[in-house]
Amino acid sequence: MKIFEVFIPGSFLDDSQGYSKDSAAIFLLLRAAFHEANLAVELYSESNDWRRKGKDRSLMEEDQNGRERIDAQYKDLSSNELEARHDRGFEVERLYKVEQWGRGRIPLEFKAAKTAIYSKAFVSALDSIGKLISALSKENGAPQNLTSIVDEFYTGIPGLVALRNSIQHVEDRAVGVFSPKAKPDENSSRFFSSFAGDNFFATGINGGNDGVSISLETLEFTLYIINKVVASYHWVAQKQHWPSLDPWYR
Repeated sequence: MKIFEVFIPGSFLDDSQGYSKDSAAIFLLLRAAFHEANLAVELYSESNDWRRKGKDRSLMEEDQNGRERIDAQYKDLSSNELEARHDRGFEVERLYKVEQWGRGRIPLEFKAAKTAIYSKAFVSALDSIGKLISALSKENGAPQNLTSIVDEFYTGIPGLVALRNSIQHVEDRAVGVFSPKAKPDENSSRFFSSFAGDNFFATGINGGNDGVSISLETLEFTLYIINKVVASYHWVAQKQHWPSLDPWYR
């Protein structure tokens, strides 16, 4: 697991600089969101191994034998008419699935859902980071360069806002609505929770793809942005290093 180090040059913001009282709280939330993003990208990578490895050919013979074993129990009890054979095939497949689930085999849809959950968590954390930096830039006493840092963040992850909106407003995307009060876009295909490599994307306006790379590279860029924000402020007292070890034994 890759754990990104976060350095803060002091324990407190320098009150003599006229920073707002809410700035410190925003920094705490900013750091927490980055830790969430760090964990999310690692869990995504672990959960996505099945996609990288491809189909497990070793299960093909086992599955075939298992279905034939269950089918043999029904063959002598049912008619050979077409509809009866279809019903028997459906029931054999259902029973084999239930048997396999009971033995701990994970459905394909659950594997895909797990990967999507961590991808969405990563996107959500990045979205929070962008919004928190933007909020900092609007606080009283905020350094003037924060506005340009906000722009740099969103320029560096251009699909973030649109992808976040598609995740949060899937009911609109399902009918081709890509912005408030817009008419449905009948010409665009609909893709939800889709992947191209490690790029997580959804269909955007005019059929474009709005995506974010679920990767350590995206996280490295995000930490670079956070470090620029931190360096824009004056700090006092002892410097800090995050994340911490488990403190519960202390």
